[in-house]
Amino acid sequence: MTTRVPPAQRKLRDLAIFATALSARLPFLAAGYGLDPDAWRVAESARRLARGEGYLPSRCPGYPVVEFANAWLVRWPAWTSNLVTAVFSAVAATLLVRHMRQLGMQRAEWTGVAFVFVPVVFVNSVVTLDYLWATMFILAAWSSAHGERWALAGLCLGVAMRCRLSSGVVGIALVMLAWNGDHRVLLRRTVVMAGVALATVIACYAPAYRSFGGLGFLTFVDARRSLVDIAFTASVGVWGIVGSLALLGVVAYVGLAFLRRKHALAPTVPRKTGRAAVMVIALEILVFLRLPSEAAYLIPVVPFALLLAHGVVSPLVHKLVVVAMVVSSFTFGLWANVTEVGSVQPTRLAVTFTAAGLPLLIDPLQGPVQVDHLRRLSSSRYVQAVIAQLPQLEADAVVICGTFLPELRVTLPAPLDRRLKELPTVAELDSYQRKHAPIYFLDGQDRYGTQHGRDLHGLGARKLAVAVR
Repeated sequence: MTTRVPPAQRKLRDLAIFATALSARLPFLAAGYGLDPDAWRVAESARRLARGEGYLPSRCPGYPVVEFANAWLVRWPAWTSNLVTAVFSAVAATLLVRHMRQLGMQRAEWTGVAFVFVPVVFVNSVVTLDYLWATMFILAAWSSAHGERWALAGLCLGVAMRCRLSSGVVGIALVMLAWNGDHRVLLRRTVVMAGVALATVIACYAPAYRSFGGLGFLTFVDARRSLVDIAFTASVGVWGIVGSLALLGVVAYVGLAFLRRKHALAPTVPRKTGRAAVMVIALEILVFLRLPSEAAYLIPVVPFALLLAHGVVSPLVHKLVVVAMVVSSFTFGLWANVTEVGSVQPTRLAVTFTAAGLPLLIDPLQGPVQVDHLRRLSSSRYVQAVIAQLPQLEADAVVICGTFLPELRVTLPAPLDRRLKELPTVAELDSYQRKHAPIYFLDGQDRYGTQHGRDLHGLGARKLAVAVR
């Protein structure tokens, strides 16, 4: 059943969701490509393409849709690339709302607002990263499958996989949506979707295959983190503090409803849709647990979690959850490394504390969105100060840049100053020490070195002194 809303009013509501999402992001676009070094790696890969130097992935296994698209944008300021990501996030919200409306779900627009203001979605929709690109195409594939447009669903899934390869796990949920009780029909639909998706992936992988001369680009990294870190990343890192509390409230609400023998899942969520959504969430969480280093890896979970939450709570509770998501983006920001470059000037209500030896700060008046934006501005000022200091350094000096190197590569004219290194090997560091070459490191890179088995202080390295304006 479709919600009885006149077509003109539906279009107006869709436009309002799109405009709300985009306008909220405009003030946060002009602060470089992003705080995550991967955003600058995307810009670096795009610049190589724009200069005709061939395709080199920003990081393996490659994200060619985003990298090739940005090759057309890097000639303009960074905010233009960020704006495209913001547009994709707004389109994703619109697709979610339209899909929920087609399922006959009331208050779909409220869920769309919740999606665009979930902290991890907002923060990653104003930078040059691939998460919202992939999520938008996942939602397009999901809507296409519900509309029984199987070839289009396969195409959208293939493009999503070339934005982020892990998007391929959604294909299992799409097969669940293709089931109608007839095995032959299921096989035909699956073959169409899988065939189109595979052809799309192969076509997008071709430049990487030529660049590496084979499948050498299909490499992945591993990360080990404590259970506490993983739980924090998957909760507060995604939803913020207020949003996490709101979701705990939803879980409590559903639990009480179940104990009172009420239906745990409202009929507004069709059973097949609900099961497929649960499958997406479960598979994406499993992918995240393999490499639990970024909250952004869970962005594809967000629309499906909100879809299910919509169906299990009352209208009042649903609206309170939406309000909580909006508030969560702009209040109670929590971040680490408060003494380093990229930190934020706290307000008078901020509280500083230490957990597991790491300085943390929580500020009720600055949320994840403001904190990320201010840290991006601070980081850009620091990089400019480093560049200004380079002419004053010794000719044989070594500057360990670590996570700052991608931004320096994009900001400095080619060729890159040979003194700038990401993180030399232990043998290289020993060689520099034997030659009595001065070794400097940028803010926070001593800890980055420790994480990778390099004791920079033990090798006599010093923090580079710069004057940040």
